[in-house]
Amino acid sequence: GESCKIIKNRIDGDWKKEQGTSGYYNNYAPLVLLSILLCSKTAIMQLKFTLRVLSRNRLFTFLNIAGLALGMAGGILVFQLVKYHLSVDTYHKNADRIYRAVVDLHLGDGSIERERGSAYILHSTLKKEYSAVERTTYLAHRPLTVAVSENNNVHKYLEKESAAFTNADYFGIFDYEWKAGTPAVLESPNTVVLTERYAQKFFGATNPIGKSIKLDNQQSVVVAGIVKDYPANTDLKTDIFVSLPTLKTLVPKYGYEDWGWIESSKETFVMLSSADLKENFNKQMPAFSKKYYGADSEIFQYHLQDLSDIHFNIDYGGKIKKSTISLLLIIGVLMVVIACINFINLSTALSFKRYKEVGVRKTLGSSQLQIFWQFIGESVLLSCIALVLSIITAVLILPWFNYLADKNLQVNGIYA
Repeated sequence: GESCKIIKNRIDGDWKKEQGTSGYYNNYAPLVLLSILLCSKTAIMQLKFTLRVLSRNRLFTFLNIAGLALGMAGGILVFQLVKYHLSVDTYHKNADRIYRAVVDLHLGDGSIERERGSAYILHSTLKKEYSAVERTTYLAHRPLTVAVSENNNVHKYLEKESAAFTNADYFGIFDYEWKAGTPAVLESPNTVVLTERYAQKFFGATNPIGKSIKLDNQQSVVVAGIVKDYPANTDLKTDIFVSLPTLKTLVPKYGYEDWGWIESSKETFVMLSSADLKENFNKQMPAFSKKYYGADSEIFQYHLQDLSDIHFNIDYGGKIKKSTISLLLIIGVLMVVIACINFINLSTALSFKRYKEVGVRKTLGSSQLQIFWQFIGESVLLSCIALVLSIITAVLILPWFNYLADKNLQVNGIYA
């Protein structure tokens, strides 16, 4: 056709001058390949012949495409789930030097209770005691009733897991994009920072900065900052950040100075000035416990847990074991491998049934190599169709898969 003439003219022109240079491989060589694919009558005839063969064997074509597509679709979904788990909280720029202070409780019966929570006073004490500590934060999750007044109407929301009390250092340790305000607002009492989606939830399209909300029907706090919503691949799922000084006002009767007052929902995070200091820091923890726990120091044994370990360590409240991730990866690979083996077996079985066709083609002058490439062409075409269908299938199945896995995965690997 006309497109073939254009390609041929370009090849016969100045493109040939570039042969042997980098420009040849970037420009001339692709044109030659394109001309072979589009302009070769033999290639076009082979494609038409392949389509006729596949149409004559509709059942085989359907089974081969369906089997391969379903296997690859299953593999795609499993691989996305594995990718999600392996990416949790890896996006923080200082992830390699962020830790959670956890404590092993050595009980009298010889058992060890592993606790992810810590005493309130720990975060400030660590920062005062150790120069290696660059930042510390206390993240205290607590169910809250949030009351929002609008046009003389009061809307109440029970937030069981989305609210936490923390300080400015939390945003110095973990990466958030600020839309309004700065982390410093959390150093003042009666202030709150919201994620964008919760600002929308409470105030709609109205600018929430300076607006008040009431917590547990007793304490009014002012919205002083807005941060971008956190990504799906995080275990730090907080939308309402109340300033830490507000906690003492809202909950005055709490063991703020009690080293033994430990709850799983109250965590201490530490960022060291260098990841190389972790080992030495942990070696100092027994002496630290001795200083503040006295005779009970053998019971309370603190150490730092890597941020990268939090998601996978079940002993300290992790979500999934790494061994389970490995198992999922094996399952995903097996799904694809089994689908490929099934594809090969069906193709081989059909090739034996086509021996008459092969004989006729040899009689008509087709070489062994031409026949070989004919079968390869059919397999490649079926594989390409199956790949496209597998992606479509994965997209269609994804909502149900996300529901079962309680995740928000996307086939393109971007987490929303």
